[in-house]
Amino acid sequence: MKQYFLFIAICIAFGSCSLDDSKNSEVNLNDDISIEEELISSIDSISQQLEGTWLWLYSSGGIAGTINTPESTGYTAKLEISDGIVKGFRNDSLIYAKNYSIIIHNSTNTIEPHLDIVYEGGAFPQYFIVNEDELGLVDECSDCFQSLYKRE
Repeated sequence: MKQYFLFIAICIAFGSCSLDDSKNSEVNLNDDISIEEELISSIDSISQQLEGTWLWLYSSGGIAGTINTPESTGYTAKLEISDGIVKGFRNDSLIYAKNYSIIIHNSTNTIEPHLDIVYEGGAFPQYFIVNEDELGLVDECSDCFQSLYKRE
């Protein structure tokens, strides 16, 4: 059920976008450039939106379609994001602290370029969706996990 919630949340996020019918239907090679320019100009404001403490609600994915929650795993988790550093906690114990950066990424998982969080140390980059109260992180790999957090 919770896996469907994340799917619905992602669909709502993308579904709230609209097509601009005033553009003609021909492919314009400059569209990617304007999308990338828009992404570049939004990195600072999006970085500010990421900052804060995020409580883990659930993760789903993997080849078996596993759904993990604090109740099913027996632990809580949270992320603290500030000043280019993300700290991961399990049951309020610090597990890791890593520098991160935000990059523009073209992947096979999305149609257009988008922003990813890239962590030092070689972890998979993550596509993210952030709004005022929720943070969705989607691993950029096949059969990987997607996680949903709420702002503390």
